[in-house]
Amino acid sequence: MAIRKRGKGRWQVRVRPFPEITVPTKEAAETVELDLKLRLKLGHLYREKPTKLGDELDGLLERKKSMGGKRGPLRLAGVRYYQDCVRPWEPLRDTPVPALRRRQVEDQIAARAAVAPTAARNELQFLKARSVPRSRVGNRSTSASSRLTRSASRRGKVTRSTTRNCSDSPPGCPSA
Repeated sequence: MAIRKRGKGRWQVRVRPFPEITVPTKEAAETVELDLKLRLKLGHLYREKPTKLGDELDGLLERKKSMGGKRGPLRLAGVRYYQDCVRPWEPLRDTPVPALRRRQVEDQIAARAAVAPTAARNELQFLKARSVPRSRVGNRSTSASSRLTRSASRRGKVTRSTTRNCSDSPPGCPSA
């Protein structure tokens, strides 16, 4: 467990078994070190500080920009697409992730789907792609996809979001 100076204005915190973290000030490094030690000591009892939805979406957007896509760095059009996917969630940006409820997300998506169903589906997928474990979400927000209009239904196909899982079906359902 150590705090090291790593150049001008960079401090590195190392607490095993966590990966090292670099911060700009020594005070921030001491705070991070105490937090990691507390997390190590409490184990499964440790609760993370809640983050806001806007911070999670901004982090996902930055990760997409920095990591790129399957074929290398994102083009300008790809970056604009992801920025457009973040924009409709503006009213919920200040909502802490644990306090986010399904009803809020469904209302937002339903209003957006009335105007632009394809865009609403893309925006919901981007929201679901944020890297937050489901244990931190107050009430799962993924079922809002069933409210969207199904573009595949026009072609006679059933989408995955509308099919029922056999575990949700009555007894005697044949397994797939």
